[in-house]
Amino acid sequence: MYKTKLSSFISECGDGIHGTPIYSDDGEYYFINGNNLVKGIIVIDEDTLKIDYEQFRKISRPLNDRTVLLSINGTLGNTAFYRGENVALGKSACYINIKPEYSKEFFRYILTTKEFQKYMFQVAHGSTIKNFAPSQVGEYEVELPDIGEHENIAKLLSSVDNKIYNNNRICDDLEGMAKLLYDYWFVQFDFPDENGKPYKSSGGKMVWNEELKREIPDGWEV
Repeated sequence: MYKTKLSSFISECGDGIHGTPIYSDDGEYYFINGNNLVKGIIVIDEDTLKIDYEQFRKISRPLNDRTVLLSINGTLGNTAFYRGENVALGKSACYINIKPEYSKEFFRYILTTKEFQKYMFQVAHGSTIKNFAPSQVGEYEVELPDIGEHENIAKLLSSVDNKIYNNNRICDDLEGMAKLLYDYWFVQFDFPDENGKPYKSSGGKMVWNEELKREIPDGWEV
């Protein structure tokens, strides 16, 4: 075991722009912040704003296959790997480029430990909205196993994370299927009729239901 600062892992570190870019509905690049970083993954949703290439070129940061992202403003401590996504960073997302001789997976696990998370809240400034400076990442001192063990630990923890991620994806798919089936059956009323065709779309008889104030399939009750 040996003690070192995280700066020994890092080749480059910084945050996104401190300002607001010009958004574009037709843009090809997503403008992300710390809330887009979720358990090792960059999450893009319908609320994520986009920018065009010209804006991206002005505000892009040196992200690469050695980049780990960390949320440092407001919500502290979320992490994600950069995997080549078309993204630009806002000020609440910090990029940390890991030196080639170190495991980026192991480095991310350090960032997710309760000790590092506690450190972030202790040194962050701001009473209402917490702000953690990118330079403070490298100042954190940690006790580590020998370098040769980093990869083994990272592989073990990554396999667990991958299993959790895959299980969550399966759950999301099943939930989506259930919602779709519910919509077909009880909203569109296009469940399979006796001939295997969608009931309402194929001319299935509908009757007015006074309690629901809408038509429902003949023979159905509330």
